[in-house]
Amino acid sequence: MNKKKPLPVCLETLKTYTTAGDSKKRAKKKAKQAKEIRGRLDALGSKIKTVLEAGNGPSRIVIYSDGPDAAGKSSTGAVVLGALDRAGYNTRTQIFKLPVPG
Repeated sequence: MNKKKPLPVCLETLKTYTTAGDSKKRAKKKAKQAKEIRGRLDALGSKIKTVLEAGNGPSRIVIYSDGPDAAGKSSTGAVVLGALDRAGYNTRTQIFKLPVPG
């Protein structure tokens, strides 16, 4: 009997689903890139925190992202929010969907 992989139901399972067939070399390269990105985000979060502690940063930030579906808005937003979280901001995501004409 041929077992099929279950289809993804969220962003995390989608990432797992799409990388399941990666070669070991490609998987290692992606892991290295992810580690580098996390390091840069930690450094950015620390810099923002230093600015805030010196009283030179804004108390609130609103970030607006717009673009077509699958353009990377959610992934990019998660990266930005991660850096702001590390800096000590309380963050949240609000999604506004326009009604589809039809």
